[in-house]
Amino acid sequence: MALLANETATHDLSHIVGARNIWDLCARLKKQGWLINTVQKPFTDRDGKKTKAGFYSITPSQIPVAVEVLFPQVGVE
Repeated sequence: MALLANETATHDLSHIVGARNIWDLCARLKKQGWLINTVQKPFTDRDGKKTKAGFYSITPSQIPVAVEVLFPQVGVE
């Protein structure tokens, strides 16, 4: 669900989904056919060091599929 809104940082995804190895989680989802984009962006860590952080997003074409999976219309006629 976090990926529906916009690009989400690895650190934020770790807290949202309760997993530490986001790369592995995304790799498993990609094997299931999900189109997940990853980009590296400049980032300053809590110690003030400049580094790069991974940001994940799903492709716009995947949004309707993700909404259907996450929010099925059970019992609605």
